Amino acid sequence: MLRPLFPGKSQKCATEEMAAFLIQFLGGDESRTQRRWWLSLRVSHSRFRIGDEERGAWLKHMSATLDVEVPDEVARAEMMQFFERASTYVIGGEGAAPAQEELAARWADQQALDAAIAAIAAGREAEARELAPRFSARPSVYLGLLVRMMQSECAPLLKFALNAMAARPSLMHVRFAGRTMLHYAAGAGCLAMVELLLAQGMDPDVLQAGNHTPSTAWRINADRRPDR
Repeated sequence: MLRPLFPGKSQKCATEEMAAFLIQFLGGDESRTQRRWWLSLRVSHSRFRIGDEERGAWLKHMSATLDVEVPDEVARAEMMQFFERASTYVIGGEGAAPAQEELAARWADQQALDAAIAAIAAGREAEARELAPRFSARPSVYLGLLVRMMQSECAPLLKFALNAMAARPSLMHVRFAGRTMLHYAAGAGCLAMVELLLAQGMDPDVLQAGNHTPSTAWRINADRRPDR
């Protein structure tokens, strides 16, 4: 039942994505979340056809995994409840908060992150600008939001992203999905962001995870533009 959701010969990419999500969700080392492109949990699953049957099959496997990997009975039950409620949310349900206090707080953050991404996509700039600072203490996640704002081509959101990068120069060295803001700005053709980062001393030849420079990202995206 689940195999059609994982194209290819293995579930390696899905496993890496799941691990990166859990590390991000639980506040772990952000350098180990770089395989995760998605910030919104709902958006990351929206390209799949997932219903109650697929959800049930997935939960069966997660329960079996927890039985093997989590010896503490209380922790196992708490994590299983989280997976049950999160998977309800993924397929469009309300997704009630887990009972465990820390998981409930982290779940509230995840829902706020989903809301921020939805607001950016819909052009609700006031809502997006209000939610984004909530994640300023999580540099990679915060950068991911600023990248989305820049890519939206919405003037107020671009201004917010520019001001955030100017006020906090250390963000130019942070990576989201293995790339710096300069890679994303070059790829999007956002001259204002590129100029800001270079003025702050950003290395124009910084490499992303795939060993591409920002100029490579610009050329690739330029070739895809309608006027080329």
